[in-house]
Amino acid sequence: MKTTQQIKIGLGVKFVLLVVGILSITLGVATTVVVNSQNKLFQEQLTEKGHVLGDFVSLILPELILAYDFSSMEAYMKEVVSRKDMVYSVVVDNLGNAMASYMDKRNSQIQLAMNTVTGKKVEDIIAALKQNESIIHLVFPIMYNKKQQGHVLMGISRHRLDMLARQALLKQVLGNGAIIIFLSLSIYLVFRYSAMRPIRSLIAGSMDISNGKLDKPVAVYSRDELGNLSIAFNNMMQQLKATIAEKDLAMDKLSELNATLEDRVSLRTTELAISETRIRTVLDNVGEGIIVIDENGLIISLNPAAKNMFGANDTECIGMHFIMLLLNQNIEGLSEAFGLKMDEENIFKECISRHRAEIEGQRMDGSVFPMELVITSMRLGEENMHACITHDITRRKEAELHLAEAQNSIINAAHKSGMAEMAIGVLHNIGNILNSVNISVEEVSRIAGNSKVQGLNKANAMLCKNMDNLYEFISTDDKGKKLLQYYLKLGSILEEELNQIIGETKSLREKTTMMKEVISTQQAYATDGIRVEEFKINPVIEDALKVQSASLHKWGVNITKNIPETPTIVGQKSKLLQVVTNLIKNAKEATLENDALNKEKEIIIDIGIYKNKSVYVSVTDNGVGIEEENLSNIFNHGFTTKENGHGFGLHTSANSMTEMGGMLTVSSDGANKGACFTLSVPIADSERQDESFDDVVLSQKRIAEN
Repeated sequence: MKTTQQIKIGLGVKFVLLVVGILSITLGVATTVVVNSQNKLFQEQLTEKGHVLGDFVSLILPELILAYDFSSMEAYMKEVVSRKDMVYSVVVDNLGNAMASYMDKRNSQIQLAMNTVTGKKVEDIIAALKQNESIIHLVFPIMYNKKQQGHVLMGISRHRLDMLARQALLKQVLGNGAIIIFLSLSIYLVFRYSAMRPIRSLIAGSMDISNGKLDKPVAVYSRDELGNLSIAFNNMMQQLKATIAEKDLAMDKLSELNATLEDRVSLRTTELAISETRIRTVLDNVGEGIIVIDENGLIISLNPAAKNMFGANDTECIGMHFIMLLLNQNIEGLSEAFGLKMDEENIFKECISRHRAEIEGQRMDGSVFPMELVITSMRLGEENMHACITHDITRRKEAELHLAEAQNSIINAAHKSGMAEMAIGVLHNIGNILNSVNISVEEVSRIAGNSKVQGLNKANAMLCKNMDNLYEFISTDDKGKKLLQYYLKLGSILEEELNQIIGETKSLREKTTMMKEVISTQQAYATDGIRVEEFKINPVIEDALKVQSASLHKWGVNITKNIPETPTIVGQKSKLLQVVTNLIKNAKEATLENDALNKEKEIIIDIGIYKNKSVYVSVTDNGVGIEEENLSNIFNHGFTTKENGHGFGLHTSANSMTEMGGMLTVSSDGANKGACFTLSVPIADSERQDESFDDVVLSQKRIAEN
């Protein structure tokens, strides 16, 4: 009978396989979503590009069709096809007959279509191209005086879109593979070090107990659950050992009743040897290095941990001066670290009280490592001896370095998050301005479409037709008499049209300037970073209002500013702008329900000085207010009263103010009674006494209900 041999898979490998499976599924789904979104976005961009070209061409073709200017139409079709991704462009009449066309015969898709049709008619080639799913086909009507003159047919190739999609998919797959390999290897190494090593140590300890070896404790690698298990295992081993020793001691006591004095002396000698062995066992297995030196600083003995730490043996170290194990072998540095009196002969002759210091040790091979050193003095007869306890703190220093790097990463991420939030606000305001720009453009288009210039052209044609008998036409013909009156009125009409266009153009210029200022403000703060600097707070308030200006104007919010000149403050300008912008945005949103209550939307911004130590800014609104039970939670992470809120803005703002040495507070009289948020920032030189600024008590104004 054959027995199947089971494949043994370690716990670490099983854990890694589970992690790889989860990462593969997660990253695979994410890759699919990202690639599909990119494909959809690329196709929308191509279609939008085609619509822009089609709308433009359909606007300029009516005049060319009426003038039978087929060469110009051919030129426009060629210009359209010369654009990237364009395959063909054809102008057809209402019966579907081609009036002008252009196709890039070098294009493989055009060549394939031409080879599939028997004739070379444009209509047949277009019909063949429409069977090609890799081409996006668009149709645009050609209108003149509300009458359709024909259509513009365009084809856009998806070849570049498909190529970009494949490249994006390949990059995503390679990136995901690298992430999976890196994370799996990292998790496996951490799991192997943190879990498997203590487990193997416990297994070895269990085997020692089964073999009767009770002198070797299990190594404790950490203070977590496995570490506590190792400590409990060692305690159990010691208790077992003590039980056996107690049993042996009881047997010895029974023997002592019949033993001679010599036997008792021998027993005492044996007990001392056991005690010495026990102490030596403890010293040999302790994790810290222990080096014993005499009053001259020469090494007398060192335990195995010290030998491993410095990469030395008894032959190399016994009799060597202890200073040789320190970096730069500097006695002055050691004296300074432990606060010892410098003796020209020897610093180790005096008694050294227990003291701890961090210095750098040097191994026998010359490599350097950070260590923690404790020196304790002992008195043996007339000689001073010292126990130097060393502990390698390389891992702790590396952990402190990684912690500092992580803190810097968190600070940078918070700054980028705030700048992203401000950028979203900027885009929202630019969107509002663009709505006004579209209205102005539509108004200019309406004026141009209804212009009297077309009537002027007809009047001029009538004059040209009667040029030979012009006097008779004007004096006797009814149309000629009315023509003179038409010309007299036409000047004022055209002047009015011109003034309207000039007015809309001025409005467009103002709105584009506003968009430029908003974007420039955001870019200026985005490049400043998170450095601490001295600056005036007044420009920060103005920039925050500038970022929110379009939105405030759109919703009809009245802004009242009481911002006198204040001293220079110290802080992070970009963070302060994010906080002020967030407070103004929240105040605006709090007033949006005032229309239903027949109240004006009002925001008051005050700045001043508090006790010549800080500058405060208060943002007060007359909006929905804050319930009393919510005031204590308003700055908590995740707390929000908005339907679509996340509870991050005020929490992040409060943390930012604390980092700058300031604070953020709130007050409200209740629902529908408004709220006041007040921030304070320290003055750059808070110790100065400036007579031009008096102590100001923080005021938190309220706007009465209308």
